[in-house]
Amino acid sequence: MDRVEKISRAWIDRFVIKHNLCPFADKVIVEERVLFEQLSFNQAEHLLSVFHSMIERLLRSDEKEQTGFIIIDKGLEEFDDYLNVLEILESLLEKESLSDEIQLASFHPHYLFEGASENDVENYTNRSPHPMFHLLKIDDVEKAVEAYGDTSTIPKKNIDKLRKLGLEEVLNQIKDIKDSVI
Repeated sequence: MDRVEKISRAWIDRFVIKHNLCPFADKVIVEERVLFEQLSFNQAEHLLSVFHSMIERLLRSDEKEQTGFIIIDKGLEEFDDYLNVLEILESLLEKESLSDEIQLASFHPHYLFEGASENDVENYTNRSPHPMFHLLKIDDVEKAVEAYGDTSTIPKKNIDKLRKLGLEEVLNQIKDIKDSVI
């Protein structure tokens, strides 16, 4: 595992889970039910191959993995380029009739929610150290939501948590994560 993947995993553990930004993340991480693939975005075909391979693995009934991350170590640094690729991947799920089985979540170092300014702390609920595509099995998402209850409050709770921490503290924590990984 190289530094990019280590940083990404550390961000999930020491930021997302620590602040409970995703109430479902801790269990799958502890149970090691997560796939991680890292690649450079120099050929779209390679990403598509990894994307399809991860979907196949997630949907195999004999596989224990519930979710997966495709981490981009080079390429897609520009958020608009990333969003264009995300749109393509979402369209593929629709075209291949997989949108009822796989859900995509998105994380990027320059994530910007519509209507938010560049420096709004709320963007850090989806700002990861490296561009990532998060694939989730919808059946597992539905089970987790059923067990959790009303999930509509999660985004507001996350924003409130990060606002309470403040932008400076969020940036310090992310810097500490990056600096601590060798």
